[in-house]
Amino acid sequence: MRLRVLLVTFVLLLFAVPAFAQDTDVDDIIFARDIQLNTVEPIQAADVFPTTETRVYAIIDMEDFEIGDEVEIVWYLDDERLDSVFLTNNMDSEDPRIWSSWGAPDGIEEGDWMIEVIYDDDVIGDAEFEVTDDDYVYPIIFAEGCGRSTGILYGQGSEFEDIEYLYAYVEFANFSSDDIEVVWQYNGDDIDMNEIVVEFDDSDWYCFWIQNPDGLVEGDYSMRLLEDGDEIFQSDEVEVEN
Repeated sequence: MRLRVLLVTFVLLLFAVPAFAQDTDVDDIIFARDIQLNTVEPIQAADVFPTTETRVYAIIDMEDFEIGDEVEIVWYLDDERLDSVFLTNNMDSEDPRIWSSWGAPDGIEEGDWMIEVIYDDDVIGDAEFEVTDDDYVYPIIFAEGCGRSTGILYGQGSEFEDIEYLYAYVEFANFSSDDIEVVWQYNGDDIDMNEIVVEFDDSDWYCFWIQNPDGLVEGDYSMRLLEDGDEIFQSDEVEVEN
């Protein structure tokens, strides 16, 4: 009889354990110039953008966000609330990646921007980015080819194999007729070649290239930009293999 009482007591305690609700949260917020159509991967992620940019995307990684629930995304400029949008989880995951964007056809206004993610009247995430009217250089993109008129790139990446040409796509904004020296680097050292000086005016792009008919030598290539002898931008390195 004593054993039966103990078993009944154990069962009652087991069913008395409360069920805890899952906590909806934000894992990460990334700002970017654009997003991939199907995967919502950020394209040219940054936390500073030029005033010439006409749209900025906020990519939000959610956690424990039940299907059918919604969050409110609120946009701020210099602590002033501008607008908001409600997003519902209509995906087959409780950890989805969602996005919202802010656009202005004549360029996004200068200042300190922020978004808040609100769930069930609570702020569960926030992040900031800046829009500046200062001289601005986008991340330099390397590729195997570059369109003469359009700048459309072919074979872009960070690792290349058996190539004769390496192109660098350099895009800029907010400059005022500044002379910029372009310096290629190999394994972290400046390459001794003819001086390249171009004018950066307003917003535009250039494609520069380095070549070797016998194939580029294996190693790490990069580029830096100088104005009046001072470095204003340093690219990431890319690897060439044979």
